Amino acid sequence: MARKLLGEILREQGAVAEEDLNTALGRQRDGEKDVLGHILFDLGAASERDLQRAYGLQLGREFVDLRETVLSAELIGRLSGELARRHCAIPIREEDGRVVVALANPLDVRALSEIGKHLGCPVRSAIACASDLEAAIERHYE
Repeated sequence: MARKLLGEILREQGAVAEEDLNTALGRQRDGEKDVLGHILFDLGAASERDLQRAYGLQLGREFVDLRETVLSAELIGRLSGELARRHCAIPIREEDGRVVVALANPLDVRALSEIGKHLGCPVRSAIACASDLEAAIERHYE
C-alpha cells in the first residue's frame, strides 16, 4: 500500500489551503531543492505542528503534543540530559515493556538504538515538534 503524499494529508486535515499547496508544488517543479514541508513552512502556509502531525500520519507514527502531555519525572530521570539534547528526544511513557520516546525525526534509528541501550529496554518512537522537544528538554534537564 502506497503512503499518502504529505500535501494530500495536509489538505485532508484542513491544515493547508489548496492555493498554498499549489504554490509550493509549483516551486518544486520550478527547481526549488527543498522538501514540500519546508517550502510550506517558509511560505507561512503550514505550522510546525501541522507538518509534524502530517508526517506522523504519513509515517504511521503517533504525534505527541508535548504542550499537553504530562511527563514522568522518574522516566525522564532514566535518560541522561546529554542524550536527550544530542538527539532532541524525550521519553514520554512506558507501554508494553517499551519506552515511547518522542523525537522530531521518529525514523532516526541511530538515536533510538542509543537511547534504548542507555535505558536498557526496547523503545518505540513517536513524533513531536522540535520546538516543543527543545522546550521540554530545557524544562526537565538543567
